[in-house]
Amino acid sequence: MPNTDGHIHLEKQLKKGIWEEYKGDFEHQNRKCLSYDGFCKLWRVSFPHVKIRAYKQVSGEETSGRLQHLIELLFQHLNVFLFVFVS
Repeated sequence: MPNTDGHIHLEKQLKKGIWEEYKGDFEHQNRKCLSYDGFCKLWRVSFPHVKIRAYKQVSGEETSGRLQHLIELLFQHLNVFLFVFVS
């Protein structure tokens, strides 16, 4: 859920983890994938409202569940964008 300024905040280490998951999925499908730098550029253009926290925040079960749901949604959207841009 976006905060009052309209941004969605993820934990600091997650962007690279999302890229590694995307990369693994694309390699498993024998498809070309973006480098981490290319992935970050696409992220900035496609998801300007999603920010990475500067520090790790303590989270509970509810926050963890919402974060997992957000990661799944982001990954679905990234698959669509990356399929168009990389394929």
